Amino acid sequence: MKLKTRIQLLTTGLLVVVLLAAHIGIYFASDHLLVKTVTDRLDNQSEDILQALQKSDSGESTAQLIKASTPTNGMIRVISSDEKVLSIGTRLPELREVDPVYSENHQTAIRKTSIGRTASVFYPFIWGDGQVVTLEITESLVQEEETLGVLRGVLFVSALFILLPVVFGARLLARLITNPIGALITTMDDMERSGSFQTISQKSRTNDELSLLTRTFNRMIDRLEGNFSRQQQFVSDASHELKTPLTVINSYASVLSRWGKSDPSVRDEAIEAIHSETIRMQHLVKQLLDLAREDQQGALDLEQHNITQLSRQAVQRMQQITNDEMSVNGPELTVLIDAEKYQQLLFILLDNAVKYGEAPIIVSLEKNKSNIKLTVSDHGPGIDPAEWEHVFDRFFRVDKSRSRNKGGSGLGLALAYEIAKSHGGTIQVQANEPQGTKFIVDFPIEGIERRSETND
Repeated sequence: MKLKTRIQLLTTGLLVVVLLAAHIGIYFASDHLLVKTVTDRLDNQSEDILQALQKSDSGESTAQLIKASTPTNGMIRVISSDEKVLSIGTRLPELREVDPVYSENHQTAIRKTSIGRTASVFYPFIWGDGQVVTLEITESLVQEEETLGVLRGVLFVSALFILLPVVFGARLLARLITNPIGALITTMDDMERSGSFQTISQKSRTNDELSLLTRTFNRMIDRLEGNFSRQQQFVSDASHELKTPLTVINSYASVLSRWGKSDPSVRDEAIEAIHSETIRMQHLVKQLLDLAREDQQGALDLEQHNITQLSRQAVQRMQQITNDEMSVNGPELTVLIDAEKYQQLLFILLDNAVKYGEAPIIVSLEKNKSNIKLTVSDHGPGIDPAEWEHVFDRFFRVDKSRSRNKGGSGLGLALAYEIAKSHGGTIQVQANEPQGTKFIVDFPIEGIERRSETND
């Protein structure tokens, strides 16, 4: 069964049950009120008759009083203790067939007779000869039954008039709920058939759950489309970057196979070129794997570390490789951080400063209430401000020819961006006055602590 039909049936059924319960309640409440009105009137009439009977001094006057007080559609009887009728007055012969009831207490009763329901009240009193008898006053409820019949007709007609808009309202409600879902299903089917990303158009912007569902779906599709585009670009750029060293290796391998055996200089040149391109390709593949691992791995191995000491260790290792002048400035800071990823981030920034900057390279650390700031600055030619927003894009290089000669692939800063992002931080590039470039990384302390609690 479709959701639209289910909503329509459930809504209509629920409203029918509520309407039926309300009409039944109205009907029985009206019945109770009508009967109570009759019994109250009979109670008042009984009191008047009893007072008149107590003043009468003969059976003849009693009979006349009972006859005069008899209701048009009712009956008055005096019943002895052995349930014999001592006196009776009625204009409805059918009521004479009703069995007499002797009662020593005041009570009321609703009985079914051949002419329909009747309401009766019973009062004990002392008869002329001193015995305790019962005064019964009975009245037919024919008029009340007619009134209830009219009420039943009104309730039935009103139910029909109410149910018609209820049915149409249930259909409208079902359509209102299922249309966005249907649009979502249609869009997903179209996406599956066409292989392209599509969003759902919104004619009106409301804050209900269905509008939120549509907007959330559109945001998800936009994000998936962006990720898919970046993935395609990434694969294209990676293929392009790997194509160059593979072409070089293939070319020198061909040269080596043709002339390398007879010409030592050609052989040495080919071997050196193949070795150099192999190292560059290994470095590129490693960075690609690091980026893929960073995309897939969300958890951080957070522990309390002295990041000032970690920074000194990274600088010492880099100095042993490059012999460039480097220093670490800042207080001793112990914070919750992933030590391995932090040093990887710092190695990337130091390696970038060594390749494209000039000594001295300075690493600065400072801490305030909300974050820790890491700054790596050099004194090289700097980066054009127009390219600052692109330096963290994958495979982007400020000077492509120079960076290729120095082994750059344009992936290091992209990996640094992902590491900073995984810690909830940000990274940006600025000019280092009077000359050079500095990279600034902000690690929000609270964000790191929350991520640690979530991982635990």
